[in-house]
Amino acid sequence: MNTKTFIIGGIVCGGCARTLEKIMRIQPGVKAAEFDFDRKEAVIVYGEDFEVSELKKAVNAFNYSIEEK
Repeated sequence: MNTKTFIIGGIVCGGCARTLEKIMRIQPGVKAAEFDFDRKEAVIVYGEDFEVSELKKAVNAFNYSIEEK
């Protein structure tokens, strides 16, 4: 298993943070996802079938920005 950290924009409340975590967790290859509200960072644990581009598309579809740290 590997980990990646992302900077997330557009998260303004706890509900947004929970939505983001759900979006990330259902992506293929993502084993775990956790968002740190204070740092505006998400850390994911992923396996072999994970695609960063697919994660970015899913997050952007909810009008949140995402970039690799």
